[in-house]
Amino acid sequence: TLEEKHTDQNPKMDYRITRLQNCNAAKKAATLLPPGKDFVIFNCGGANAIIMMFYTGQTAYDGCPVETIYNDVKRKNLNIAVIMNEKVPPYIANDPGVFKMNLKLIPYWE
Repeated sequence: TLEEKHTDQNPKMDYRITRLQNCNAAKKAATLLPPGKDFVIFNCGGANAIIMMFYTGQTAYDGCPVETIYNDVKRKNLNIAVIMNEKVPPYIANDPGVFKMNLKLIPYWE
């Protein structure tokens, strides 16, 4: 309902808390990314990719690509950023050319 999504009056306020947390994390990402560069941001988790694109102005994706697609992105000389967590595969986590952000994003799907 409208009340559940926009107020703290209902005990079931997970949506609002999640949305506020994720918006704040995306705003933080906008300050962390080096200015003047375009990035592809991976591992945003669910609908957070949309929030991340809104606040950073960068292209963002829900998860991490498989290694062949990741290598294609690298060959195109695109700047890559990732939200770090246990789901990030080693070929991304161990790549020194990837801009890594330790942000707390709560995955959700709308």
